[in-house]
Amino acid sequence: MRIREISTADTAAFTECLRRTNEESGTAGQPIDMGEVERLIKMSCKHSGKNIFVAEDDGHIVGYSCVIGGNQLSDRHKGIFRIILLSAYRGRKWGTRLTEAAVSWARKQGFRRLELSVASNNHVAQVLYQKCGFAVEGIKRCAFFDGKDYHDEIIMGLLFDSALDCDGAAELQ
Repeated sequence: MRIREISTADTAAFTECLRRTNEESGTAGQPIDMGEVERLIKMSCKHSGKNIFVAEDDGHIVGYSCVIGGNQLSDRHKGIFRIILLSAYRGRKWGTRLTEAAVSWARKQGFRRLELSVASNNHVAQVLYQKCGFAVEGIKRCAFFDGKDYHDEIIMGLLFDSALDCDGAAELQ
């Protein structure tokens, strides 16, 4: 088991991982364009506000996590976090290690916060994120549809500096 930053040499293996995870999640549709995947990898390798980490097992990429930082003055301090892992590798600490790699990288890059969203029926992911320090910040009602049922979208965030000065705490009514 190995977690590492992605490289352009991973294009074919990463494309296959994307295809397999899409198939597992029922979102398989149009074929994945390997040229687009290579462009995405190159962009993450040269852009200081973006990175992709891959989980590698016996030479195969079995999952990934990524951080995508903002481009504008108003959002450069934060990153969007995503993680995808093949089902056969869940529950074996791969998700924790992918999350820790991305969080550690984001801290070193000077991000102030990471944020993510997760479907309300994905309890395993919610536990993982909470274990890694993310907290629930809000809920979007009926935001996900899985082809059969609607699920709420849970918005979670991780502040790296608990003393981060904001213009006041928002109160939801």
